[in-house]
Amino acid sequence: MPVEDATDAEIIEALEKLARDAIDAGTFVILEADTARNYYIQFAVQDGGMYCEAVSNQYLEPEHQLDDEQTLALEHLGWREGEHEDQNWVRTFTPGPEALANSVALARRAFSEVYGLPDDVPLRMTRSWDGQVLAAESAIEFASEGHRTTYERISSYVAEIYPDTTEFAATEPMLFVQHGSTVVTVAISPVEIHSSVVDLYALLIREPPVTPELMRWMLEANNRYRIGALSLDEDGDIVLKHCLLGDLLAAQELRPVLTSFVTLADELDDEISETFGGYTARDWAEHME
Repeated sequence: MPVEDATDAEIIEALEKLARDAIDAGTFVILEADTARNYYIQFAVQDGGMYCEAVSNQYLEPEHQLDDEQTLALEHLGWREGEHEDQNWVRTFTPGPEALANSVALARRAFSEVYGLPDDVPLRMTRSWDGQVLAAESAIEFASEGHRTTYERISSYVAEIYPDTTEFAATEPMLFVQHGSTVVTVAISPVEIHSSVVDLYALLIREPPVTPELMRWMLEANNRYRIGALSLDEDGDIVLKHCLLGDLLAAQELRPVLTSFVTLADELDDEISETFGGYTARDWAEHME
């Protein structure tokens, strides 16, 4: 719900969230000082910075439009006229504690010194995430609500594809799919504030004998398979990896990739262990008992 008569602290808190957690393009915070006359100032993020728009005459009725003296006052406060006819007055800045507090103070000054409203006029704050239903809190720490949303969407797809063999990590945004002799990890990782990737990972063989023959076989195998790539991890174990962009990944796109990856991992671990040696995930568990 919008915040009526928002305090400076509440506005700054909203702008801090806006700066660190852009849910998607177009995320905004709007301050309305006189809804009848459509006097508003709005904030949005762009390319790592923030811009602040003060309503222009384009969106005001003739009797409420700014005169030359008022637009000059707006310029003196740091706003510049938009590059296009349908743009508001704009000022840009790099978000930070001091810059955000200064921007809120300038917004209040603009409402009083430019739009002619009382110094203490109540500001109605609307945030783009108002009314959004967020997921219940969990032990997983997400980078943003966008990261959380992608995790929930992808995890629901995985659980639908493998309803009986999917396990959820308690404190990390990842799932595990048990299939045959292998376990595939599906991790949803943030790469930017509002963007995530889906990493598919399978530890195929532990303690393989690293020989030229095995290395040559892995290179040839990578040339054959369309999904996944074999490599050695830092411990010298053989792993299979694949990466997808998670932001717009649909269920019908994930299903063929994930099922192919899981099936391939289950086939490869047996083939490699039988041909070159080493332990599959199943054999390793028995070996360690």
